[in-house]
Amino acid sequence: MWYPDETHDWEILTEKKYSNITDMEIATDYGQIQISRAILGDEFDSIEAKRTHIQMQIALIEIGRALNFRSWIAKPDQSIRYGDKTIADIEGVMPSLQNAAIFFDEEIKRAANFIRKVP
Repeated sequence: MWYPDETHDWEILTEKKYSNITDMEIATDYGQIQISRAILGDEFDSIEAKRTHIQMQIALIEIGRALNFRSWIAKPDQSIRYGDKTIADIEGVMPSLQNAAIFFDEEIKRAANFIRKVP
C-alpha cells in the first residue's frame, strides 16, 4: 500500500504508527468474485487458488481504505469481476501507476504493472 502524503528514504523500511486503529469488521461477499478457467493464466493451478489470491487482494484493498491508503492491484487482476464491477473499479484502487511519483523510472512502472521483479 502506498501513502502518497508521507515519504521515506529509498530502500529504508519504515513504520507508520496509528493511534486510532480499532477492531473492525468488513462485510465483504467473496462469493461475488467471478473467475473462469480462461483468466486463470499460468500463475495458478486451480480456480480455487486464484480465488484465494483475489480474496486476499480485496481484503488488502478494504484494509487500505480503512487506513486511508490507496492500493495497487496488478493489471491482469484489475479486470476480474467482483459483483457488478471490476476490481479496478473498487474505491481505493489506483487506476494507474503512471502518475505515481514513487515509481520514478518507466522500467519500474512496467514491472510494477504486473508486480514482478525488475530485470
